[in-house]
Amino acid sequence: SDLTQVFGQFRPQYTDQPAVGHVTVGEKPSLVQNHIESLRKSLFTTENGRVRVPVAALTGLSPTGAYLYEFFQPYGFTDWLALERLLEGARGTQLISPTHVLLKDRDYLFLKEETPADLNCYELNLEVSRPRAPITLEISRVSELGEVSRNVLYVDRETLKKGLQVRKWRKGDYFYPLGMDGRQKVSKYFKDHKFNRFEKEAQWLLCSGEEVVWIIGHRPDRRFKVGEDTTEILKIEWKDSEEV
Repeated sequence: SDLTQVFGQFRPQYTDQPAVGHVTVGEKPSLVQNHIESLRKSLFTTENGRVRVPVAALTGLSPTGAYLYEFFQPYGFTDWLALERLLEGARGTQLISPTHVLLKDRDYLFLKEETPADLNCYELNLEVSRPRAPITLEISRVSELGEVSRNVLYVDRETLKKGLQVRKWRKGDYFYPLGMDGRQKVSKYFKDHKFNRFEKEAQWLLCSGEEVVWIIGHRPDRRFKVGEDTTEILKIEWKDSEEV
């Protein structure tokens, strides 16, 4: 049977396509639903609390508007013309429903539930190896530097005048990037490294008071690096990255 005709039987906005083949009325809703769910499983990938869908695969479906409607109306997106425009839109273009945000970023659409921003600042207990926090950080005292990676940071304990905290990015935050001269706004770092809206919202900072120690998983601040005069080294390892 022709699925375009089936779409038109229970979604009146899709009746402008010619009918091909035959299917009984009772079969039409389940036929479309099964087809949509099968495609959804093959195209929709969930990662880090958001759904990723390749734009090229969506634009290859016909009629595109009908498929977009069926894919995204459960999340509150019912304007199929706006969905089609989103596919053709520039990077950073987005649609917002009462419950979700749909974002175009390069070759993908990203879908995420709209949730209140976490404005809390979480104090880390440096006396335990895995302090209570919204992300998993493992802290240990070591005698020398080991292998460095995007998930591991070594800091001079004495430079942490106000302990350590974990929080989300705030407007006006800045740091002194290791390997660079001068200071840089965290927002500029996000822009330079092409963070999309969801990535910025998800990013955690390791701070000491108002000072940014580490954009976790990315760039550390040079003010806290281990030097020749360091007497106590803290190794901080971000463990959540292993699960991503």
